[in-house]
Amino acid sequence: PEYYHRIGRILERGKFDFVFFADLLAAPARYGRDISEPLRRGTQATATLDPSLVAASIGAVTSKLGVAITKSATYFHPYELARIFASLDHLTRGRVAWNIVTSLTQSEAQNFGHDNHLDHEFRYERAEEFVRTAIELWSSWDPDALVLDKETGVFADPGRIRRVDHDGQYFKSRGPLNVPRSPQGRPVLIQAGSSNTGRDFAARWAEAIFEIDPTPEVRRAYYEAIKSR
Repeated sequence: PEYYHRIGRILERGKFDFVFFADLLAAPARYGRDISEPLRRGTQATATLDPSLVAASIGAVTSKLGVAITKSATYFHPYELARIFASLDHLTRGRVAWNIVTSLTQSEAQNFGHDNHLDHEFRYERAEEFVRTAIELWSSWDPDALVLDKETGVFADPGRIRRVDHDGQYFKSRGPLNVPRSPQGRPVLIQAGSSNTGRDFAARWAEAIFEIDPTPEVRRAYYEAIKSR
């Protein structure tokens, strides 16, 4: 843990806005169709920790640094993910962000019981409903739902906490979330879509967007493409 604590403290001292962790849900196996060389060379994602636990660890030794982590909208359920991020937002006092991905490798699919990775357009279609469901769950507690009155013995006002009863095409969740409203209400949403579908998704949901290109001209074109949406 000291390794991550040191990173967090250095970045906070250096006035960085946030630390970001990418994540894959499988060890890489594309090179030579085998895991041997990635393991031998220590390729990224060959051996990683769950970023949500790393985020909690960094949050405990910092007070201003944002902590952004990647979680897949393909291989988690909205309730599980909403609970993770609401908990992290409490533990960091409102400094957590979610980098929304739909995952990209066949190895990840095979780790979650699928022979092949889901189709690109289908993954984004599911992700739309996934994000909507998570937001419904984060919104199931009003900000003033906690009463915490020891004299009367009232913990929370049931009238300010709602079931969501989401019954969609891909997900069902009754709710409410069993984590009270967090400091931010929900995490900051980050995305990095480069396809047309990904750009549509980013324009609709993201509050921060990653774009990687070596030339200012293409970066400007990407910026304008997102803004036009």
